[in-house]
Amino acid sequence: MRFAVIGLALSHPYAFADILTRWGHSISAVWDYDPGRAAEFGARFGAQVAAAPGAALGLPGAPGATSAPAPDGAIITSYTSDHFAHARLALQAGIPCYIDKLLTLTPAEAEVLVAIGTPFLTGSALRFMPGVTETALGIGRPLTARAEVYHGLSSYLQSGNTWQDDPARSGGVLMNMGIHAIDLLVAALGPHWAVAAAETARRVHPNALSEDQAAVLLRNKEGLLATVQVVSSTERHHYALTVTGTEGDGHWQYPDPARPGADVYGPMLTAFAETIRTRAWQVPPADLLAPVRILASARQAAAIPPKEETTWTN
Repeated sequence: MRFAVIGLALSHPYAFADILTRWGHSISAVWDYDPGRAAEFGARFGAQVAAAPGAALGLPGAPGATSAPAPDGAIITSYTSDHFAHARLALQAGIPCYIDKLLTLTPAEAEVLVAIGTPFLTGSALRFMPGVTETALGIGRPLTARAEVYHGLSSYLQSGNTWQDDPARSGGVLMNMGIHAIDLLVAALGPHWAVAAAETARRVHPNALSEDQAAVLLRNKEGLLATVQVVSSTERHHYALTVTGTEGDGHWQYPDPARPGADVYGPMLTAFAETIRTRAWQVPPADLLAPVRILASARQAAAIPPKEETTWTN
């Protein structure tokens, strides 16, 4: 299969391209905001460098068209605020996409992409890892759930990467990192969640544009309560989902000492390849839309913390 890469705003497309080319696929074209960065990526993976997203997708009449053939699939790894425009180009041309987290910043945009009808995949790669969808099985009736994301913010404060902390371009830490927790909940317990409350804080990083901590209380249509904790005021990386039921607990986490060396991206890329091969949704559209709806609601409920809220004391 041939893949076009639209945007190099994350480290993910580099990891994806490494895996895909190792599997025998190819990267046909690449576009990025920074032509120099695109040129380096193109040289590394044998991809033609396009002057515009449409050109990388092989769209007829696109400015700066390359001689690369039209791709079988597109990897959208641009700023989240640009996902809608870039993914719509591909999907309207019938090109299945993997749209990196978060799908879009608004539910309305996400719904438009689904309505186009071309299947796509999106969200956290964690939801595709073994064991996630089974977390709530064998525990009786679920009573409560807790999803946790610990991910350092310091790299997002460095030049060239601050967009991941910018509410206007990524939704801020609450949305940009909260997607990992919400995707775990949706994968294990379904998409029907509403935000009951949401709060944010800036405790450690005074220069953050958004928050370095967030907490969200969710309630599903059956009355099940779930809490989401997003902690970016530590450099520890940890993702977990715990579901407590009438007959026991289900727990999933990454990294997991019981599963050292777990493949994070392989299962998701396998599902994306299957999306392209079968032209069928690998995840129900309702499950793809739910995280955007939930996180946009939480973002509306939780104000950006004031700048003075930055000092930790005992």
